[in-house]
Amino acid sequence: MAEMPKQFDPIDTSAIKDPAAKRFCELLLAQLQRVHNHIRNDILSMQMEASAAWNPGSIANGAEEAVDVTLRGAQPGHYALAAFSSDVADLVLDAQVTAVNTVSCVLANNTGAAVDLGAGTIHVRVMKR
Repeated sequence: MAEMPKQFDPIDTSAIKDPAAKRFCELLLAQLQRVHNHIRNDILSMQMEASAAWNPGSIANGAEEAVDVTLRGAQPGHYALAAFSSDVADLVLDAQVTAVNTVSCVLANNTGAAVDLGAGTIHVRVMKR
């Protein structure tokens, strides 16, 4: 998962000459940092990720290939996203939490010809509602 910044970049308050204004800015920055940390923790606690090796093989036109990825904490009704480690060559990749701790990923081929993606890694991300 992309790393969220842990804190704001330091802000130089040395140019502020008035002690009251400087203290106000420092208190405001401290409060903003607390709010940022709270939001960051909320967002991170709502997301889960997992990955698994997958070789979908040759998928005929009009056919689908599926794989289940175990993701502890996933529940039906959560939002699910999937990404494959290589180009999916105009196939449609879908993800759905189909059971507790299970994300089902499906590649659908409607390209007009068979497609073989080869082996790769399927990555899933689930977000609580």
